[in-house]
Amino acid sequence: MKEITIVGGGLAGLSLGVCLRKQGIPVRLLESGGYPRHRVCGEFIAGVSEETLEYLGIDSFLADAERHDQMSWWMGDACVLSEQTPSVALGISRYLLDQRLAEEFVSLGGELELKVSVKLSDANQEGWVWAAGKNKSATRSNNTWIGLKIHALDVKAEDLRGLAMHSGQKGKKNGYLGLCPIENDRVNCCGLFEVQSDITPSLAMQRWGKLTSSKKVAMLMSYAEACGMTAFLDWLKIHDFDDDSFSAIAGFNLGAQSVDHPFCIGDAAYLIPPFTGNGMSMALESSRIAAVALGRFSIGECDWYEAVRNNSLAAKKFFTKRTTIAKMLHPLFFHPVGQMALKSVASSGFPSFQFLFKLLRTP
Repeated sequence: MKEITIVGGGLAGLSLGVCLRKQGIPVRLLESGGYPRHRVCGEFIAGVSEETLEYLGIDSFLADAERHDQMSWWMGDACVLSEQTPSVALGISRYLLDQRLAEEFVSLGGELELKVSVKLSDANQEGWVWAAGKNKSATRSNNTWIGLKIHALDVKAEDLRGLAMHSGQKGKKNGYLGLCPIENDRVNCCGLFEVQSDITPSLAMQRWGKLTSSKKVAMLMSYAEACGMTAFLDWLKIHDFDDDSFSAIAGFNLGAQSVDHPFCIGDAAYLIPPFTGNGMSMALESSRIAAVALGRFSIGECDWYEAVRNNSLAAKKFFTKRTTIAKMLHPLFFHPVGQMALKSVASSGFPSFQFLFKLLRTP
């Protein structure tokens, strides 16, 4: 069998590595960081099929995840939607899940190399898969969006039921944020905001220092305030947070990624707007698609060119509908007319939330 080398040990790279090792395929995985570690991520999985999780061989690692079937959507201080989700969402931190998958990969005989940085140009080889996230060149040139994540501690069940999404108000800055209960009575708070040059840690502390001793929490408060997320801000003020869980990432492009590598998976291929999509599910689905093409290549049923082509065509067929719809919906959250229209649609129930939820999470 031919060896497969995966660059990037995030959710997509790890799940692919586990799946290939369970087929007996030799796999080397190169990761620039280590485990466990926190990531900017919504930390919930919704829409991915049980069959996909079983095929990847990772269903058992999600058995104890928090299960959510309720969702609310807030605009400012108004709850415009509160409904049952059409499928259960699984809440679990990347800190825990990535560690579990890394341990499983090694236990299956996978070769895991940590603290290894690989240049994109060096990875453009036969049998190599790029799973290292967004385009790094985009990071240097684009400074439009910033992602912020932190965990709230000791949150009681009655304080948050299911998933909660918050978007900004008319006339305010652009941004949206999600809350998801995860393990150990924690709630993941993860938001995407338009970068504001006047929001700095020192200025944030001047504004919020009486409520928090943490510059990281103060930064999140400042961005929430700039967007007019009053309901979330009220919730934020009464909870404690784990500073070590804080993560931030800036300078990235949403949508299809222009990574100069023939075989990309996960965020390296598609970065869906988080309010409309579910990046964790797409990472796992991307790995499942890739495993089929790579499995055939490894055992000699096809050459590398055919494996790349088959993966690209299958991924495009599987993801095009939801990424296209997400691309159309994303700007509406930031336009006054679009916000009014979405609020009206949510209130009237047409089209139904369940319909849109499924549409954005199925091929």
